[in-house]
Amino acid sequence: MKTFLILYGKPRYLGFLKIEEDHPIRKADTVVVETARGREFGIVAGPVGPDQEERYRKAPSGEQTDGGQKTNVPTEEVRFVGFPLPDETESRRETAEEEALVLLKAREMLKSHNLAMKLVDVEYLLDRSKLFFYFTAEQRIDFRGFVRDLAREFKTRIELRQIGGRDEAKVAAGLSQCGMPCCCSTWLNRFEPICIKMVKQQNLALNPTKISGICGRLMCCMGYEHTTYQELWKGLPNPGTKLKSQTGETYLISGVDLMGKSLRVFCPDRTELLVPVAEFAKFKEAIQKGETWEPQREEVVPLPFETLLQEAVTDSEAILEDGACPSDRSARPRLGGHSHARERLVRRAGEKGSRERAESPRPSAPTRPLQEQSATSTEQEPAKRRRPRRKKRKNPAPASTVESPKTAAENRSPAAEASPSSSEKPRRKRSPRRRKPRKAAAEE
Repeated sequence: MKTFLILYGKPRYLGFLKIEEDHPIRKADTVVVETARGREFGIVAGPVGPDQEERYRKAPSGEQTDGGQKTNVPTEEVRFVGFPLPDETESRRETAEEEALVLLKAREMLKSHNLAMKLVDVEYLLDRSKLFFYFTAEQRIDFRGFVRDLAREFKTRIELRQIGGRDEAKVAAGLSQCGMPCCCSTWLNRFEPICIKMVKQQNLALNPTKISGICGRLMCCMGYEHTTYQELWKGLPNPGTKLKSQTGETYLISGVDLMGKSLRVFCPDRTELLVPVAEFAKFKEAIQKGETWEPQREEVVPLPFETLLQEAVTDSEAILEDGACPSDRSARPRLGGHSHARERLVRRAGEKGSRERAESPRPSAPTRPLQEQSATSTEQEPAKRRRPRRKKRKNPAPASTVESPKTAAENRSPAAEASPSSSEKPRRKRSPRRRKPRKAAAEE
């Protein structure tokens, strides 16, 4: 008698199929089995031994939902019916297309009942004798009225099964943060409990967006290397522990280095120190006494590199002083980059100057000294005069005597415009820059 592990149903339940050894069943074959739910398709995961079978039976039966019930059925024995017939395979394809329409129709019916639940997927049995609805909810829900409406609509037996967030990702079969399909939707069949302590032991950032999967829970891959980290942390204090010395200095244990099998310690001078796990007791004792700890270094054994290099090549090719063979060296030596580039620039500058001298020179005007030029320029520039300030009119003219700008322009004689008073100085163009407000004449 040989035992095979069978996967059946959309939630990928586990079952054991016991059959004769001479039966032609291989891994990844599709078979028709009789389960506690009814007759349905199953996939052969492979043969299992007695120890593996016992381990699968003792594994947790599923994730506990917020409503307080288990989501997976216990691992049971299934009965082999036979291999699927061609018409059964064709009917299964048609049923899969119909399930998508049933799910849309059921979600429309759910809106009228106003229930706090989410329909994830539906599944027909092979003989269409029962229709399963998988849903998620935060608490227990009374859906008896919804079940009666579903049975009246689809004319078959209805069963609603509550699943958790991880089972939803398992059924939906999405992509994880690593870019690969979720483990629960491909090969992972049992959900092991994951706690935040596993994340701290593996030196991972406590950022919910980085350590949570698409189900909203801690990623299952946190438990893959947990055993290795647990063995490394054995006999060591928890991460975040502080070690104080006699001088008052504090050392903080931040994590471990798995490849180097050492402990990461933050020193008071804001540097990180790697302490081997085997020397942690000596490190702790030295810190508490206020002594300086130095790691024990193994003696470096010198290797005969010259002999090894000479053996790597033939006897005819001798190794030079710099460790390279004659065949490795290029025939033309490479020129130095900076010195030769500088020489080329100097040579080109000289050639350019000689060409300019060879051309006909133009007569240049005599130049005056710089001091004379500056003196002449200062004499030619007019002296900057300060703009006279307007006097504040003490007694403003009455409104009747004030002329409008248009009338004043007409009455103004051209002779007056042509001969401005000598005492009045010409106005300078006003600078567009913003000036500081002037003080009133009274304040002056």
